Amino acid sequence: MKKIILMLIAINIGWVSLGRTQSPSQSNDVSISVVLPIDVVIEGDYIATGSYLDGASYEGVVAVTRSGKTYKVAWIIDKAQYIGTGVLHGDSFAIVTIGYGADAPPMVAVYKVNQDRTFDGTYTVLGSSGVGFETWQPRKRQPNKR
Repeated sequence: MKKIILMLIAINIGWVSLGRTQSPSQSNDVSISVVLPIDVVIEGDYIATGSYLDGASYEGVVAVTRSGKTYKVAWIIDKAQYIGTGVLHGDSFAIVTIGYGADAPPMVAVYKVNQDRTFDGTYTVLGSSGVGFETWQPRKRQPNKR
């Protein structure tokens, strides 16, 4: 005899999880997650914090602007500037980037875009076997003082 282990549909929070059928003698569960598009505007300014491929930490600023179906992304980190082009797919934001300067190799990054406009990502440099990590928090604008 087979029974349904789990069926949960949670469209409002952006994911769907489905279980599989299982006979009573089986003990392992399998679930599948499906990411649905999120309704978050990602254009804006962010504070980036992260770790380089060697583990050293950094902080910088990021600006994201829409350009048709893609996004322009610009970073300033440790006085170095980087530019990239990104695409949004569901709650994943993928970017290919180049740095300014002769010794700045291309990079690729992928971020999870959260409903609160924060980003959690991983990146690597062309030819590297290591990865770095980066998070973005929306930058709070300072009120104009007169």
